[in-house]
Amino acid sequence: MKHIAIVTAILIASCSSAAAFATASGPDDLDIQEVSTWIEGSYTSEKQAASDSTYTHERLEIRRIWLDRTDGTWFAVERFAHALQDVPLVQHVYHISSVEDNITEIRVYQWKKPHDAVGLWKQTERAGDFTPSDLRLMRGCEMYFQRNATSFLEVHTALLAQQAS
Repeated sequence: MKHIAIVTAILIASCSSAAAFATASGPDDLDIQEVSTWIEGSYTSEKQAASDSTYTHERLEIRRIWLDRTDGTWFAVERFAHALQDVPLVQHVYHISSVEDNITEIRVYQWKKPHDAVGLWKQTERAGDFTPSDLRLMRGCEMYFQRNATSFLEVHTALLAQQAS
């Protein structure tokens, strides 16, 4: 079962000021693997939209790209309105890496030229045409999760900044 709470948190998170304390991490990190497994997939709000008129029917597609990178995992993300199936409303790239004291960070990026990356989530072989230099970090949109005995908990970014100083 998908852990929709993480994906939902990413979509509705407010972009408040946050400091990042990145350390070296690779896709072999078990926390990165687990969070990456939860995030990748196809999501829809169809059921919510059918039962609650305040929801719109949208689809979210998240696919891993840049499999050979060793600095965490990277995902192409596109969100679509049901009425416009092939025209993304939003395009992002998520980068999942480890930071201080078993904390997993998700950074959100925008494409500098979003039109060039349309459909990348379904044609991941095209990812080789791009690099992280084609992205712009959405500062303040970072999210942090820390593993406890049974799950990951979101870590407040201000608390993380205090721990790192």
